[in-house]
Amino acid sequence: MIAVTLEVEDFLSLGTTPETGNLVRSFAYVPGSVLRGALAAAWIREKGTPDRATPSDRKEFLSLFEGSIHYGPLLPHGAKVAALSELRCKYAPKPSCSAFVADLAARLRGDVSPPVSACPSCGGPLEAGKGEVRGVELVESTRVALTAGDETAVEGQLYGRLGLSSKTLLAGRIRGDHTWIRARSGSYLRLGGTLSVSGSAKVTLDAAPQPAPQPRPDGLVCLRLSSPGIFVDDATRPQLDPRKDELEELLGGVSVRVERRWVRPVLVGGWHAASRLPKPMEHAASLGSTWWLLPSRPVGSDALARLEAEGLGLRRTEGFGTVCVNPTAPVAATPAVTIATAAQAASAEGAAESPYDLVLRLAPAQDRDAIAGLLYDRLHGLERGREPDNRPFLAPRYQRMALELRGALRAVYEARDV
Repeated sequence: MIAVTLEVEDFLSLGTTPETGNLVRSFAYVPGSVLRGALAAAWIREKGTPDRATPSDRKEFLSLFEGSIHYGPLLPHGAKVAALSELRCKYAPKPSCSAFVADLAARLRGDVSPPVSACPSCGGPLEAGKGEVRGVELVESTRVALTAGDETAVEGQLYGRLGLSSKTLLAGRIRGDHTWIRARSGSYLRLGGTLSVSGSAKVTLDAAPQPAPQPRPDGLVCLRLSSPGIFVDDATRPQLDPRKDELEELLGGVSVRVERRWVRPVLVGGWHAASRLPKPMEHAASLGSTWWLLPSRPVGSDALARLEAEGLGLRRTEGFGTVCVNPTAPVAATPAVTIATAAQAASAEGAAESPYDLVLRLAPAQDRDAIAGLLYDRLHGLERGREPDNRPFLAPRYQRMALELRGALRAVYEARDV
């Protein structure tokens, strides 16, 4: 098992299924197939294409990218996948609403306590997760086509891309190990679209033993997809449940049946960089899909670890079918920091500056004047009893900020304890 940390140096756009229009959408995370492709491109730059490589190098390439090594997704620091079995406040009118999450799959089988039906903070309705990545915001990069001669803007050919901003930190795992992969630690990879002008990221790779999943008290096996899963029946027709025979083989011959499911269908594809052709579109179960499996007898941690290591379904070497077995219950989000708590933290560190000065010091240099003006206006608004206006945070300069800094700035802006 290899722990992967990725630090984005440039704007990183990871295009999803092509859509009409002049805005290219992006994943809010790095799929395992993208990480695999970036490492394969690095191998080819170093040793040449596999068809012209020596027999030993070709064998190494196949073991790296067509063997038993599975490349998992990389999530931005602090981001979480909203599993389909999780319930959250639909409208979240209060800050405390965002901290509430209830996972139906974390309940024990036979639990007769009434399920949560409303947000405990505001009493509003709940909605289930859709497999989206929460806790990260994409930024937009707008560009225009240039003429071949004097390189002036071409009228009517303005387009934009969504993506992850620079300095974003992502983390994930590669299931398996290889000396060539670990030797890439500290190097730079090129990922996503527009590789000529963006997509550079520094990768750090460390050995990281994965603790084995533990059996649940009720004996059920809970599966949750951390990447889309592609499943087919005996006639190769798409289906939304993992194959029963595959599950039973990985669990050591224990017979299982699906007790309950929280599943959402999606279409997944990809791009084959070597041939410059799109990969076939597949029907799949979405990220965050969850199943309860009822085994015929208790399943030990070794069998659960084997299931988690191998994954499920087709195209697993491309990053699909990565699963988490018996995941822990979701943790509520950290409450927003107020001016009082920020001042206490600054005092504990021996800092004499106010939370306003602290936020300004941490802000990007090119945005400090704008932030200082925003906070100055807010102070005058407090003196006159005006409510905070959140519209300024829609401006691009605030969308480009790191998520933690943007949250601290907003907490200081909205605080009333001054």
